[in-house]
Amino acid sequence: MRLRKLPDRLQAIQHAVVHGGRRPSVATLRQRVTPAQVKAGPPVRDWVHTEIHETEEGPTFTYRIDHQALMPWGQIHWGKTLLFTDQATWSTVDMITAYRNAWHVESTIRDRKQAAWLHWQPQFHWTDQKIRVHGFICVLAVTLAHLLRREYVRAGIDLSLPTLLKELTAIQEVLWVYPPQTKMAPQLVLTDRTPRQQQLPGHGAIRLPALP
Repeated sequence: MRLRKLPDRLQAIQHAVVHGGRRPSVATLRQRVTPAQVKAGPPVRDWVHTEIHETEEGPTFTYRIDHQALMPWGQIHWGKTLLFTDQATWSTVDMITAYRNAWHVESTIRDRKQAAWLHWQPQFHWTDQKIRVHGFICVLAVTLAHLLRREYVRAGIDLSLPTLLKELTAIQEVLWVYPPQTKMAPQLVLTDRTPRQQQLPGHGAIRLPALP
């Protein structure tokens, strides 16, 4: 578990450095990286190596996993995992694949707690009935969002769900309404988009609504 969580924390720090606004100083960056390494424990720190460099544009942060150092320790300490399922028709490969894909569910639960989209809180409800409806709407939204992401993955655009929602949210519509004497029909257009955003609507995943 620690081995899985440390790269996640380091990836979040790396993403903040690359895509954030004002870049932190080297000292501030080390203050963010060091606690994550300490919390991971000595064995994990021997496998995951971080590098912080100072450049003219600001500090850069990278990390890597030393698999050669990881495997000997794993051969000694890692045991066996027993999988139980009620899917009697599944093959061994199907069971192992489903188990290893469980991280998608864990990632979705984490996104619902932290991300700016699809989160559970705040709910603004107190009765059991309304809370159940609120939960149903949240699960429905997550399901539709993952179906949307699947369509983009099939089209060759493989983005994480938070990244995809962020890109789609940045796409805005503008309704051009002309004076009556011009006899020009209203036009619904999209604002300027980045090259990545220009790829998103083009695969039929989202469509502009028809004007009345």
